[in-house]
Amino acid sequence: MSLALKLLFGPPLVAQALAGHMASDGFHPGEPVYRYCAETIARHIATREWPGMRP
Repeated sequence: MSLALKLLFGPPLVAQALAGHMASDGFHPGEPVYRYCAETIARHIATREWPGMRP
């Protein structure tokens, strides 16, 4: 199961998805999670939003 699906399906799966991906403070997601989210948002904008914004 992808990280995105794990993040969507509730706290137990979120904990599993983030295991090993937490920042050193143990509270915040680590860099791999932020990178994944940024890449996912960028891909969505590039493929679904940007093409429809032509004047």
